[in-house]
Amino acid sequence: MTMDRFSSGASYSPARRWLHWGMAAFFIAVLCAVEFKDSLPKGHLRHLAVLIHTQLGIVILLLAFPRIALRIRAAGGGGETARQAWQERAATAVHGLFYIVMVAMPVLGILAIQTREHDVRFLGMLLPNYFDDDAWLPYALPIKTVHEFIGDAVIGLIGVHWGAVLWHQFIQRDDILARMRVGN
Repeated sequence: MTMDRFSSGASYSPARRWLHWGMAAFFIAVLCAVEFKDSLPKGHLRHLAVLIHTQLGIVILLLAFPRIALRIRAAGGGGETARQAWQERAATAVHGLFYIVMVAMPVLGILAIQTREHDVRFLGMLLPNYFDDDAWLPYALPIKTVHEFIGDAVIGLIGVHWGAVLWHQFIQRDDILARMRVGN
């Protein structure tokens, strides 16, 4: 039986599991690319790291919409929850923050680039730019700063998420991690 709530023995739909793990891989790759970029001298390799960071950030943005749609669709599906009320609220808050980040981070990244009067391309296609004049230049640094701050906060959010996973796996010994396994 495949369900999207936390009832005993339920698992997430294959689409939600694939999106979850795929986006986790993209998040890690995006964070690694930007961290790696900082250690590179200016030149082709640094530009490649920025390009990878940007392209995967846009992929995260595009995948966020089906992921959010699947989450909304699953919210009505049923089953008794095996978690206490505080755990349910905490899980909802962390997941909600992840969904906000999935949209906000790429949008802020695109805006940070475009307000500095640079083009953004995705797979060779030029994205529309409504901010390519000098009037937007003063906003470039604040937008970039917020983008970077949220990026740092995402690392903490991932830590909280993994802490909860480990708590469920080794302390509560429930099957939440098994329900996220691809191939169930």
